[in-house]
Amino acid sequence: ILHHSGTTLEMNSLTSLASTATAIQINTDKKVKVSNVLKLISGTSITLKPSAYLEVGDNLILNSGSITLESDSNDFSSLIVEGNQWGSIKYSRFVREYGSPNFRGNLIGSPLVGEELADIISQTNLANDGGTPEQFAIGPYDNSNNTWEVYTSAEITALADDEMVTGTGYQMATDDADNSYGKTIDFTGTVNTNTTVNVSVINSDGNGSGGRRWNLVANPYPSFLNIGDNHHATNNFLDTNSSIL
Repeated sequence: ILHHSGTTLEMNSLTSLASTATAIQINTDKKVKVSNVLKLISGTSITLKPSAYLEVGDNLILNSGSITLESDSNDFSSLIVEGNQWGSIKYSRFVREYGSPNFRGNLIGSPLVGEELADIISQTNLANDGGTPEQFAIGPYDNSNNTWEVYTSAEITALADDEMVTGTGYQMATDDADNSYGKTIDFTGTVNTNTTVNVSVINSDGNGSGGRRWNLVANPYPSFLNIGDNHHATNNFLDTNSSIL
């Protein structure tokens, strides 16, 4: 376990630490910054507990090691990679339970690149109605007619190789059988290292089919975004998109 009494631990490399420990844990509310390349030794694992933070200043090379980001109903871990990444990581993302008669759940997108819809649908924590065809609690929003779609068991074969679209939001809910208020869904893939992700925003209001101007977009990163000036003076979502909002 990685212990550090302060809030932020700055290191040139975690390689020497990983060579003597097969399991590294970054605890809740702790930040670790690696200034250059982070390369894991085969078999080494790094786990980020909810609200933990890891920033890699250059490339991230998993080399048959693993990184898992955890979250719960209140806190989410964060990973930032300034360079490129080799190897897949896992983000166990907390998703609220399905509520009846009113849908609760969450409106989210994949925090990683390469996650396939069929993989999400196959996870037992995802809510479903048990019908024929079976309907799963995941689907996109269609603003052309203001409807929410859900995927069914009849579509699984067609969705076999379809990846969740980067920056696209989906409605999603987990099974509430044990009254746990939600469970985690595992997303697997790579960190989006592009500093800009373009998502088409379409105004369907007035199209004659009940369309709306609202679009469902999602955070495409396994880290928080700067939303307004109080997070960053210029590099924030509202200022960057001020010309179109």
